[in-house]
Amino acid sequence: MNIYDVFDLFVSIVFFMVCGLFLLAQLYFAYFKVNELSMILIGSDSVNFRKVLFGRDFLSRLVFVNKAASMIMFPQTHIKNGTLTRDDLNRIPEALKFQLKMMVCVAFFLSGFAFVAGGTQWFFR
Repeated sequence: MNIYDVFDLFVSIVFFMVCGLFLLAQLYFAYFKVNELSMILIGSDSVNFRKVLFGRDFLSRLVFVNKAASMIMFPQTHIKNGTLTRDDLNRIPEALKFQLKMMVCVAFFLSGFAFVAGGTQWFFR
């Protein structure tokens, strides 16, 4: 077992632990915060459109939460397009905004981490 195998093992363990935590966060938002988000963002056309597709399954709830998170992460774009109103944005509690923004940041981090880890494995082989 050389140093590259130890590095691969360490990177894999860290990656899967962070992925597991991210999945737990997604489950939490999909089943415990989705009703709160749908009530807060009642004036949004995009949310009202997705409410029709909203079901009890994990995937439709996850799409709904990710759309709401993108609206909170990039509010100026969605306000400009008319899919989010300033009033709906101001009604969202700061703690929920922070949690959703962190969820998006972790998703970006995981994407970058997977890209870098895959690149280092390809480079060192």
